This record gives sequence, C-alpha cells and structure tokens, in this order.
Amino acid sequence: MSAGYFTQLGIFHDNTYNQYNLGSDLMEPFRPFVDDLVVEMGPGDITSTEKRRLIDLLNKEVTIDGKKNYLTNAIGIYCRSVLDSVCSGDLSVIKMCEYES
Repeated sequence: MSAGYFTQLGIFHDNTYNQYNLGSDLMEPFRPFVDDLVVEMGPGDITSTEKRRLIDLLNKEVTIDGKKNYLTNAIGIYCRSVLDSVCSGDLSVIKMCEYES
C-alpha cells in the first residue's frame, strides 16, 4: 500500500474478501522461517512466551543480496525488489532471502 500498489490484486491469491492478496503472495518466501519456529515450539496453547518468540523472529539475521540483515529489513528489500521487477519486467532484480534452518 505504501508503495502505491493495489493490494487487492494478487499474483496467486485472488480471494474477493482478502484486501491484501498481494501481501499474501509476497509473504510466501518467508513462510519457512515461521513454520520452522512453530514446529519447534510444538503443539499447545500460544502463550505470551510463544508470541514473543514469533515477534522476535523479525530480529533473526539472514542473508539477502549477499549481505547480512535482520529478517524485518530483508522483507522490505525483497518486497521492493519484487515491485521493481513488476515495473521493469526484469525477474533478475528480485532479491531472495537465503533460508538457513
């Protein structure tokens, strides 16, 4: 939204009732980070401790574009690069986060 894109339009998500289809598409490459943590935490109630661990995941150091960044910054770098790719038609400008389990 802040970049001026119409978030109701998505690439693979197209639910009429989802106001953030594009956001749902853009988050997919980051799903393994969350999935791994959720599996590690195991089944059970989500307590304040688990919620803090999920939020703290944004402080995880990851590599994107050959540089170390916090996951929260890597998400922004990735999203900007995808939107740059849409504008330019050049897939090579997309910067993917290296997933390290």
